[in-house]
Amino acid sequence: MKVHANAALGPAGRLALVEAIESGMTQKAAAAAFCVAPATARRWWHRWRLADEEQRSSGRWLADRYMRFWLRFVNRKVDLIERGRGSLLLDDFRERWPSFRGMAIEPLVRDAFERLLPDSERFRTARYAGSYWNRSGSVEVDLVGGDTWPVAKRVSLVDSVKWRARRRFNRTDALELAARRVQVPGTSEKTLLVGVSSRGFDPDVPLDVQLSPQDLLGAWRHDE
Repeated sequence: MKVHANAALGPAGRLALVEAIESGMTQKAAAAAFCVAPATARRWWHRWRLADEEQRSSGRWLADRYMRFWLRFVNRKVDLIERGRGSLLLDDFRERWPSFRGMAIEPLVRDAFERLLPDSERFRTARYAGSYWNRSGSVEVDLVGGDTWPVAKRVSLVDSVKWRARRRFNRTDALELAARRVQVPGTSEKTLLVGVSSRGFDPDVPLDVQLSPQDLLGAWRHDE
């Protein structure tokens, strides 16, 4: 649904890069033409080659899967790596991993959640699932349900994933999601609040829909 705004190449640029290589341009020449590193050109070329027909036609292969990790653990700390102090990043990673764990599992949650769509009774017009974050990374929403891909014309829901070892999804979590909802383009106070939790939910959580690991696993059994 959303590709990070600070990426060197946006979706159109990534597609144009691949098309240039497809037409006969070398990866090195394409990288120079699009002002990116050869490794970047090679990465998107391989992403295209590995994508199936559905991923190509829907544009899923264009999504940058690793930008959140970069923003959380590497962004603004590249100088430490250049100084040979990368161990400081490793210490930071170990300390902050528990809070980042939900993001790590989000691709699996998103795939399972999307298999539940469409479901007009629970999720209104949502047909695709993606994520949203702004340029600075200060506003992040784990899942956003929209009617079209890659940019939704209508946003039906916002979703928070809490994949914790012990603590349940609580009222504070839901209120934080509600506060972020207003910062996602295309939402309103009527946009559904959805929660996914590995450890369940407190009784007073103000959510429109609550999903458990069993619900997500059930999404893969629709065709059985």
